[in-house]
Amino acid sequence: LLRQCSRSKDLARGRQIHASIARSSAPQDPVVGNWLIQMYLKCGSLIDASQVFYQLLETSVVNLVAWTALIAAYARNGQTKLAIRLFQQMQLEGNSPDRITLVTIFEACGNPENLEDGKKIHAYLSCNSDVVLGSSLITMYGKCGSLSEACLMFQSMEEWNTVAWNSLMGAFVQHDRVEAAMELYWEMLQCGFLPSRPTFLTVLAAISSLESLRHGKLVHDTLVEAGHEDDVVVQTALVNMYGKCGSVVEAVEVFDRMPRHDVILWSAVISAHVNCAEYEESLRLFRKMQLEGNRPNNVTLVSVLSACEGPQALETGKGIHECVVEAGYEGDLIVGNAIVSMYGKCGSLEDAWDVFHRVPRRNGVPIGNALISMYGRCGSFGKARDLFDSMAERDAVTWNTMMSVSEQLEHGRDSIQLFRQMLQEGTPPDKVTILTVLNVCASLPALQEGKAICAWLDHTPLSANQMIGNAILNMYAKCGSRDEARRIFSVMQGRDAVSWNALIGAYGSYSRGRYAFQIFQAMQLEGSTPDAVTFTTILSVCSHGGLLGEAVKWFRWMREDYYVEAETGHYGCIVDLLGRLGRVPEAEEVAEKMPAGTDPIVWTTLLSACQVHGETQRGKRAAERLVELDPEVTSAYVVLSTIY
Repeated sequence: LLRQCSRSKDLARGRQIHASIARSSAPQDPVVGNWLIQMYLKCGSLIDASQVFYQLLETSVVNLVAWTALIAAYARNGQTKLAIRLFQQMQLEGNSPDRITLVTIFEACGNPENLEDGKKIHAYLSCNSDVVLGSSLITMYGKCGSLSEACLMFQSMEEWNTVAWNSLMGAFVQHDRVEAAMELYWEMLQCGFLPSRPTFLTVLAAISSLESLRHGKLVHDTLVEAGHEDDVVVQTALVNMYGKCGSVVEAVEVFDRMPRHDVILWSAVISAHVNCAEYEESLRLFRKMQLEGNRPNNVTLVSVLSACEGPQALETGKGIHECVVEAGYEGDLIVGNAIVSMYGKCGSLEDAWDVFHRVPRRNGVPIGNALISMYGRCGSFGKARDLFDSMAERDAVTWNTMMSVSEQLEHGRDSIQLFRQMLQEGTPPDKVTILTVLNVCASLPALQEGKAICAWLDHTPLSANQMIGNAILNMYAKCGSRDEARRIFSVMQGRDAVSWNALIGAYGSYSRGRYAFQIFQAMQLEGSTPDAVTFTTILSVCSHGGLLGEAVKWFRWMREDYYVEAETGHYGCIVDLLGRLGRVPEAEEVAEKMPAGTDPIVWTTLLSACQVHGETQRGKRAAERLVELDPEVTSAYVVLSTIY
């Protein structure tokens, strides 16, 4: 009977059976008691299971299965400290943990505040010969932010399996060490291990972060060979990856090959179009999805709401808002944010406020965050700050949003002050907070404030994050502290292209172009692949140093040797360099020949060069092109008037 209740998750029936047992002579029976514990856990009643457990513990023996099940239930419920205490109590009662119990407790220790408990348990065990326990420890250390411990555990294992590789790759991805994750993936293949479904999901997430289409296609070929072309979860991850890499054509090809399309796959292909700014097509797919009988979920709705931008899209946005109400997602926090954001992007502040006032109070903070962001996009710093100050409750996202708005609207000092206030009020900063405030320190620049933030970071798990490490390096570089930037670079656990780019920029900004070129060579020797940003940084070094010959060579190498397509930033550097050297006709020729079309930044650079060198007619043409691209750019007329 108890087994039937467990299978059907019939809690009411289970309680009736328990009451009958209590009236009989069976309640002290350890076998019955253990079955009751497992039944309550299967039915989702942790309180009932705990009561039976502790009653049984006073009078008879609790078996290892019940101990493990209750430890796992506490961990799943977020009560990790209770799970750890129960594990310790189990040992005091004379019960030795088996492999399942240990895997369970390592999962419970998988957050920074439980790292020391996890280390203590690990210290009493010899897990090097057990690949399952070793993999669990790698995952635990990764979740705790201790990547060095995760790597040491992996290296000390007597044998590896695919799970161990996946665990370390997952740890790298979790902490934004995506290049390291990709290197590990290629090494795994070279060692003869076959990638599994979790391998592909992890590595596709890494590629999505890198936005590396070349790597994505290679992994796609491998997963087809491995027989995962019909796995809807893997194929959905592929669609997401292609969307993040800006290749909507491949995303659609994967989507069309699938025989059945569920709501998650539809959401992925719609999101891919939104990510590539193909808003009309994303809305068409949304309508087609509904016509085929698929109900949108919150992810779908957030994507199509993001596709509504500008006054012309307001009516479409309102129609999607009606779909949100019909689908029952109006109370969803993320969807509510997207609705407010949509109305803000469409210029309807009244509708945004109406949504804000109609949401339940418990949802007020996230919607308030969206309103602050909306005011920021509208350039209303005062209104954003007034709303922020008036909010009775603020979470980390609230602080992050206000800091970001302050940065965008050139109130950087306010961002730093907000960070201090956030700490004083006891709201723990997250990764986004630190990235925002470090970026502010870099752009002001504010070296002393940046140093203080780094000193605070040293005592937190966030210091292990790759993106934060790169942000620290960039901050020191932008603040002119090259030696400190070099020191940070030398002690970083993992160095990716972003790290190298920041260091190259640090030396290039101070007329030390030759040093920047040497760093590029070192980057290659270490096996890190230069990306488009690397070459933008190198070309910027050439521009500031007046090194035209070097710039031409680097531009050619970029395209012919590294297969990096020239982008706006690359052309902009060449135009800027030619302008600095007074070779304005050639600068105009480069701007005209841009294969990707014209760009306001390039024409603004050319216009400035025309102003400096008195090139009236070319300045007029540059101003006209600039106004064509953005009619609201009044600065073009101002600069042009000074030329005349």
